[in-house]
Amino acid sequence: MTRLVVVSNRVPSAAELAPGQEGAAVVGGLVSAVKTLMLRQQGLWMGWSGRTTTRRRSDPPTIELSGGPVELATIDLTLDESNLYYLGFSNRTLWPLFHTFPERVDVRHDTFRAYQRVNERFATSLFPLLGKNDLVWVHDYQLILVGEYLRRLGWKGKIGFFLHIPFPSPDVFEILPWARDLLNGLLEYDLLGFHTQRYRQNFVDVMDREVGGIWNDPHYAVGDRTVKVRKFPIGIEPGTFHDAAMASTTSVSTELSLPNDDDHKIVVGVDRLDYTEGIPERLKAFGECWTAMQTCAVESHWSRSPSRHVPAFVNTLKNERKWNVWSDRSMADTLMQHGSPSDTCIDFSLRHSSPGSIMTPMWE
Repeated sequence: MTRLVVVSNRVPSAAELAPGQEGAAVVGGLVSAVKTLMLRQQGLWMGWSGRTTTRRRSDPPTIELSGGPVELATIDLTLDESNLYYLGFSNRTLWPLFHTFPERVDVRHDTFRAYQRVNERFATSLFPLLGKNDLVWVHDYQLILVGEYLRRLGWKGKIGFFLHIPFPSPDVFEILPWARDLLNGLLEYDLLGFHTQRYRQNFVDVMDREVGGIWNDPHYAVGDRTVKVRKFPIGIEPGTFHDAAMASTTSVSTELSLPNDDDHKIVVGVDRLDYTEGIPERLKAFGECWTAMQTCAVESHWSRSPSRHVPAFVNTLKNERKWNVWSDRSMADTLMQHGSPSDTCIDFSLRHSSPGSIMTPMWE
C-alpha cells in the first residue's frame, strides 16, 4: 500500500491531526492546504518541531501518534540553524527573491551553507523512516534541496515538490549566486508543482537560461534526468469554512467590542504583516477613499497572523516614516502601539491570529 509522506518546514500538532479535527483552525497557509488531504488517508508528516536547542543533537526524529491515520515526525533545530537557515536564507534571501523584491534580497554564503546543512538533515532524518512504496511530497521554498539529498542517500522512490509561493522570472532568479544549485536540486524530483501557468513558465525559462535542456511539455529533461512540470492551483476546503461559519455563535461586532447597529460599519482585514502584502499601500488608498467621502465613523481592525517578518516589516516602516495614517500619526507608530489615538479618523487595531470559529463568519 502506498503511503503519502509529506515534508514541510511547518507542521501541525499531533492534536490537530487527531480524529474529528478536520475543521479545526490551524496557523499557516501550507498546513491549512495540506491538512485535509492528509486526514483522508494514512501518512507520515515530517517537519521542524518549532523548538531550538543550544547545540545540535543526533537524536532520531520524534514520532507522535495522533490517534488517527497520520503520524507526525519532527526534528529540532539549533538556534544557529534557525537564524541562518530559516530567518536567514529562507526568509531574507529566497522569500524576497521569489516574490520579486530584488532590493530586499540578502546574499550571504553562511546562510546558504546553513540552508544546505538543514536540508540534508531533513533528508537524513527522513530516510530511515521510508518504506519502499512510500510517495514523498516535499513542500515549499525552505526545503528545495531535500529531494537531492534523498537521492544521494539512495532513495529510488517517487518524490514530488510543490512551491507555495511565486517562482520569479529569469532576470530576477539569476541574481542568486546559487541559482544553479537550486535548479539542479529541483531536477531530482519526479514532479514539480506551481500555482499558476506563469510561475510554471518562469521555471522553464529559468531552466533554459541557467541550465539548458529539452522542454517537451510537460517534461523538462537535462541529461539523464527528466522532471514533469505542472500547475496545480491550490485552495481551501470551502465546506470546512462553511460548516465552521454556520456553527459559530459569536458575532464579529461582539468579538471586536464594537457597537452592533446600522451606524457603524466594520472593515476587517486579515493579513500577515509582510511587505509582500502591500498593507501600507492599501491603508493609504483606504484613507484617501474615506477622506474623499468626508466621513469619520469607521473602525478598521486588522487581524494579524503570526509572521516571520513582523519585526523587519514594522522597523522598516518606522525607519522610513513615510506612511501616515493621518498627518499627526505615522503608520509605523500605530502598528507598534497596537492602537491609535482618539483624534484620528480611523482606528487601526492589530489582533493576533483569531480562532477559526470567530473569523469564518466574516466570509459568509
